[in-house]
Amino acid sequence: MPKSFERFCQKRGLVRRINWNKTSYPLVREAPVHDFSGLSKGSRLAVLSRFVCCHYGCFCHLAKRFNGEIELNAIKFIELALENGKNRALKLIGDMKDAPLTRPTNRGGNHPLWVLGHLLYSESMLIDGFICGKPNRFAKWEGLFGIGSVPSDDAGRYPTLDDLTMKFDEMRSATLAFLQTIGDEDLDKPSQAPTQFGKSFATIGGILSAATSHVNFHAGQVADSRRAAGRPPLMF
Repeated sequence: MPKSFERFCQKRGLVRRINWNKTSYPLVREAPVHDFSGLSKGSRLAVLSRFVCCHYGCFCHLAKRFNGEIELNAIKFIELALENGKNRALKLIGDMKDAPLTRPTNRGGNHPLWVLGHLLYSESMLIDGFICGKPNRFAKWEGLFGIGSVPSDDAGRYPTLDDLTMKFDEMRSATLAFLQTIGDEDLDKPSQAPTQFGKSFATIGGILSAATSHVNFHAGQVADSRRAAGRPPLMF
């Protein structure tokens, strides 16, 4: 496990410490203790996603040590987490193509059409804006999908699900291309995120961590929309 990735995990509470035993591979000796009782379902999903992803990274590193088949650095780990999240989200959203405005609860919530638009708008905000200092490439949709926007039941206000899926694919391709331009040593470099977003967004690594967990957070809402529509669980 690269030392920069180890520091990245520790700083963000993914593990409390990683010790090295006599055979020179890392073991997670002590995992963080999370109290989920006061968290919403979405927050629990985000925390669990980070915890599981951390242990997956340790497992892959051990596999590399033992059989030489897997190579994993921090950038590759982030790429895998992004793509796994995207594939899950798009499978859930695609299954709701005939009912994209279905709310996840009888009290409302974010419907699949809004979720997809919000994901692509937010990824541009994180990568283009907070890391690269560029304008959001989907600025025209800020009122529909930006922070603080409220999902509407009027389908005529939105682009189609197919159009949003295509734009999300384009945005994700740009994100993956950006990852090829940086290395593990860049993760601790400062981001350009506004200070009101807090310390979690203060570094490039923090922004990329948010990008991975954000997709999983909203995929959980789409899973609830599917159940509200009477559909059985999807297996991944």
